[in-house]
Amino acid sequence: MDFDFLTLNSASTSDRYNDKVADPIAVFEANNISENRIIWLTGEIDPDVTIDAVKAIMEYIRQDVGKPIEERKPIRIFIDSLGGDLSTTWMLCNIIESSNTPVVGVAMSSCMSGAAYILLSCHKRLMLKNANIMLHTGSINGGGNYEDFISMTDNYKTQVKDLKNFILERTNVPKNTLTSKLKSDWYITKEDAIKFGVVNKVIADIDEVFS
Repeated sequence: MDFDFLTLNSASTSDRYNDKVADPIAVFEANNISENRIIWLTGEIDPDVTIDAVKAIMEYIRQDVGKPIEERKPIRIFIDSLGGDLSTTWMLCNIIESSNTPVVGVAMSSCMSGAAYILLSCHKRLMLKNANIMLHTGSINGGGNYEDFISMTDNYKTQVKDLKNFILERTNVPKNTLTSKLKSDWYITKEDAIKFGVVNKVIADIDEVFS
């Protein structure tokens, strides 16, 4: 398989004879992506990160076209991110949701804002016992004149409505509870994550990620 996502972090180092050698960690990660369908989603979620993830997932789906779902090798996304750009977050969420190939999301450390919505879009959702999951409705930024501000506000209201509906569709959080919790940042305990169906399981044995 040959697409940019596999080579983004393929740094090189030099030995004492000045011969370039491949970074073993970059090679290991590239092999994980291409052979084991493992994607690490770390740092800020920006267009570059989401496009790379979408490229990989789309290629896996292409490979699986025509295969029964039960014969498809799952895609695993390990998440450690505070969130980021909402527009491209939605693109990745839409791709994951519409995939017939199973996607497993794992909250490793921070899984907040847009990263939490990506986790929610996965078909199976896991978390480490001390991972931090946080949901919120974001904020509105920008300037301009009065008409621009009204337009941005209307768009923000639509986004908030979409975010709430997305959570309600993918969890069993009661609507009144969600309305109350999203008045501020909602940091979700592992107990509530299970109770409200945010995740399917808190991992006790790391082998469970691959089972």
